[in-house]
Amino acid sequence: MTFKSIIALTVVLSLASVSSIYADASLYEILDYDVGYDIENAELLVMDLDVDFTSLSIEIIAFEDGFIELNIPRGLLDSTFDDEDDIFYVIIDGTESDYLEVNSNDATRTLIIPFFIDDEEIEILGTSVLTLEPTIVEIPSWVKNNAGWWSEGLLNDSDFVEGIKYLINDGVIVIPFTESSENPGDGIPSWVKNNAGWWSEGLLNDSDFIAGIQYMISNGILVV
Repeated sequence: MTFKSIIALTVVLSLASVSSIYADASLYEILDYDVGYDIENAELLVMDLDVDFTSLSIEIIAFEDGFIELNIPRGLLDSTFDDEDDIFYVIIDGTESDYLEVNSNDATRTLIIPFFIDDEEIEILGTSVLTLEPTIVEIPSWVKNNAGWWSEGLLNDSDFVEGIKYLINDGVIVIPFTESSENPGDGIPSWVKNNAGWWSEGLLNDSDFIAGIQYMISNGILVV
């Protein structure tokens, strides 16, 4: 344990016997998990989960030396080894720091992390972090049937466009944000219909088909 870390840990004990200039206790919601916190002599600005680095990062404004107590749900962030609790790594403004773990149960782990005046970022690194499973939306078969009929001229443009608008508004087809043109184009180009036909036959993937839909939106052919 470094000399600075020893000093930092004594902050928790010393602050318990004196009045703080600022204190706040609340819940911070991250991906449907509530992280309970109690912060002394600082203001909590942002709390974010970094899936890539298996860490929870916290931005603060520290008015004086203080500490933050965090009640971290295990489902959000945890640190284990061979199915046993392991230590977290706490980094404050780029420097490794110590902490106290004051409670542990099946659902949560509670840490007290001291900080110094003007510290700004606390990062807690674990071994496991919440990952969101991608939502798989099954596109109904009639949509691809419509695309095939439209490409063959058996379905008119307006009916096909209305079907696509319905699917976008209903969340079946998700289109990334696309600016709509104020000047409508000269009509649906042949390659879009070709794409629709190939997509209906499984020869074109969803992303390429969606690129054609984006083209129609950006050129004012399809308004959603």
